Amino acid sequence: MRLTSSIQPYDPKWPQQYANEEARLRPIFGPALVEIHHVGSTAIPELAAKGEIDILAVIDPTGTVEDWSRSFEMLGYRRGGDLSLGHLSSNAMLMVFAHASSTFAAKVMRQSLEC
Repeated sequence: MRLTSSIQPYDPKWPQQYANEEARLRPIFGPALVEIHHVGSTAIPELAAKGEIDILAVIDPTGTVEDWSRSFEMLGYRRGGDLSLGHLSSNAMLMVFAHASSTFAAKVMRQSLEC
């Protein structure tokens, strides 16, 4: 069984899909948000990719993903996710890293986009 989506030609809608998600996520993180980025293959213009929007949020460690879980759920995000074929098309993956001087703790959430 394949574990990821198939590669598809570059879609010029990917940057806007990221921008839409960033706009929805910023208010949840509030002042704890240090940086937010569109990462992964869909962030590279003209590159064929899996079509899954990867988002990296770097946060101040005073907040935790658990603090925001309800808000993420209201936006359609869920912890973990099924990586099998048919479960990843038009998805966003949010990776949250706590920014600290010596450690990074990662939490990953997935969300189906309505794009």
